Amino acid sequence: MVTCTSCGVENADNTQFCTKCGAAIPSSSQSSSSARPPSAEYIPTGGAGTYNQPQSPLAYGQPQQVTPEPMNPILPAIVSLFIPGAGMFFIPGKAGLGAIFLVAWICYLFIFIVLAMFVVGLCLIPVTFIIHIGSALYSYDLAAKESGGKYQPVLFK
Repeated sequence: MVTCTSCGVENADNTQFCTKCGAAIPSSSQSSSSARPPSAEYIPTGGAGTYNQPQSPLAYGQPQQVTPEPMNPILPAIVSLFIPGAGMFFIPGKAGLGAIFLVAWICYLFIFIVLAMFVVGLCLIPVTFIIHIGSALYSYDLAAKESGGKYQPVLFK
């Protein structure tokens, strides 16, 4: 076996170049006089003895499991305070219920406008406030139930 003078790896007897670093290996007559360099001068360059630190799963291209933060129920409540039922469009799986609330509110507005022409509609103003506040509370409670326990419902438990 012939030892490389550059990196210290042992190679087969008749090789001309080192299999690790590619340095020229002296012929067999020269190799006996110059073996491996002294240990004080020897600096390992890697190879089979190199230890690689474990890497995070993201380094290997594996997706990181992220649990989404539950939505704060204040947003649907505020939207439903201005347009009853519209806040339910922010709650997953409740868009159909929001559409029903929205259609009912549009019908109520139409009736309110028609009756307002006959002054009877002025009596419906408190009912309008009750509808808006009730819809906001209901939207808040639905979003709080969807939060998985992070937020607690206020009225509709």
